[in-house]
Amino acid sequence: MFTAQAYEIYRQCLYQPSYEKYCRKISEIITKPDCVIWLCYQGNSLVGIISLCISGDAAEILGIAVLPGFQQAGIGKFMIQQMFFRYRLCRLTAETDDEAVGFYQKCGFTATRLIRNYGGCDVERYRCIRTCQTA
Repeated sequence: MFTAQAYEIYRQCLYQPSYEKYCRKISEIITKPDCVIWLCYQGNSLVGIISLCISGDAAEILGIAVLPGFQQAGIGKFMIQQMFFRYRLCRLTAETDDEAVGFYQKCGFTATRLIRNYGGCDVERYRCIRTCQTA
């Protein structure tokens, strides 16, 4: 999980990514009993990563990323669908920015605009929700 290839994929869902920040984030996720990380392979190549925390029939996506050359090929949507089925989810949420909100909407999520304050600056974010009725 701490390979250069995994970092190159997952760094896309980190703010100001560095390898050290990536390692800290992955370590935090894998030490929580209710959180999981799934790797998506095409043949022998790692092409996608999704991490989430699960609580009953609901989960929150902590990060999802697809190798740049494989984006817009349905891999992200496939990973989301697999999480719904594997964990029998009825609700999946994520918080994202302008860059990724369209992806979530294409995957059946509804998005609500939020304003978050980071370091004294207001930042536009989106709370995305998908229920099992739309899965």
